[in-house]
Amino acid sequence: MIEIEKIFPYTIVANDDSKYGIVDNKGNIVVPFEMDDIVNLSDEEIGLEMWEDYNCVCLVRDGMLGFFTNNGKYIEPAYLNYTVDPCGGDIHVETLEGYGILRAPKYILEEISEESSLLNGIAEDEEFDDFEDYEGLDESDDEEAFDLTLNQDTVDEEFQAGYKHAETIMESFDASHDDIAEYIDQIHDELTDDFMTYAPITGAATYMTERYISIADVQKLNKNIKKLYNDTEKDGYYALFRTIDGLLPHPEDTEDFVVSFSEGNRPSFMSLDVRGEIGEIYLHEHGMHMFYVSANIYDSNDPDELIEECWILKVDNIVLSELLTCLQNEIDPNRINKELSENILKAADLEGVHEIGHILTECGVYMLRTDDTFVHWWDSETLCDITGYMNAVYVLPDGSLNIVYTDYDNFPTSAEIQLTNPCLTRILDAIKAAANIAWNDYKNGK
Repeated sequence: MIEIEKIFPYTIVANDDSKYGIVDNKGNIVVPFEMDDIVNLSDEEIGLEMWEDYNCVCLVRDGMLGFFTNNGKYIEPAYLNYTVDPCGGDIHVETLEGYGILRAPKYILEEISEESSLLNGIAEDEEFDDFEDYEGLDESDDEEAFDLTLNQDTVDEEFQAGYKHAETIMESFDASHDDIAEYIDQIHDELTDDFMTYAPITGAATYMTERYISIADVQKLNKNIKKLYNDTEKDGYYALFRTIDGLLPHPEDTEDFVVSFSEGNRPSFMSLDVRGEIGEIYLHEHGMHMFYVSANIYDSNDPDELIEECWILKVDNIVLSELLTCLQNEIDPNRINKELSENILKAADLEGVHEIGHILTECGVYMLRTDDTFVHWWDSETLCDITGYMNAVYVLPDGSLNIVYTDYDNFPTSAEIQLTNPCLTRILDAIKAAANIAWNDYKNGK
């Protein structure tokens, strides 16, 4: 086996017969070793951006085209031609019978007319009939695509540019909370419009941490983060999650203690390694008289395929308001249980707030350079894995907290943090540690 290219968290691999396949980070085969080629996209189009922006790669077998998406969907090679809709990532395909769309994120084929297909506007000489053997890009390949392969020098240069930019902007303003809040948005916009990565944001955050930690209330920040832990645990999201126990039949009370979700009413499930839909939910004894909310997880694209059994649910695996709503549809369709209805609204409210950002800004922390803390979660909104090492955090005027993280390809990028994200405790601990280190450095005159 020869590793060809990482498309995190998967790897393109060639076997001894020069056939290509894809394996996941555990070595499981997710695309069989039957492909003549696996390509990002014709160099005439958008090169390496296909996996990053459109979340899939093209599979070539016996002259037919298929796809593998980063939410684990393997689409058999059965298509003559394709193009990707830049607005949403739907894949327009030409089949033996006509035209269709593989709609993201489930990529189920829907037949459409030739007039409705984006392929209708592609000239014959621009069709993707011939693919070169996949060997990765070098400088002789498409110049625009090559420019997207960043090196450390580029990242370092953009980091320094961000540091200098923040220094230039902030030198002319007073060191006050209101002043900083007003110009963080300006720094953000100017440093993301003209650069290839988010390294300038990390540079700006480094300057802001060194220069303005003196006006931050780090002691209050630590107390507020601790309070967030306690409130979330006792009165908030985690408390609402624990109400599920009381909604499920107890196995000691009845033989029929499993709640099954009907088709079209299955809550989504997400973990670092498994994504799918919950088909059944129940209380299961794990240990002596210790009953935990457990679930059977099914493939999102094949509702009959069980992929995990008796998985102990955690608050980070689900969108709580969705799970409670699906439970309500099954066990309380007439909405008699008023407390359940109220809990659904509470969960939805918590999922929509930017409480973490407000905690930072109240304490005068708008941009903060952090240590390289590892983060990894599945973003159900963008259908992407967030994986990398956190470099900085910053708060935008709407209260949203963003992190800059360096991904597996040494590419600094950004993601928004929500109260329900996995790794939340780790991120908050990293923020506390970074603020304390910066404050101690300031006091010691470093």
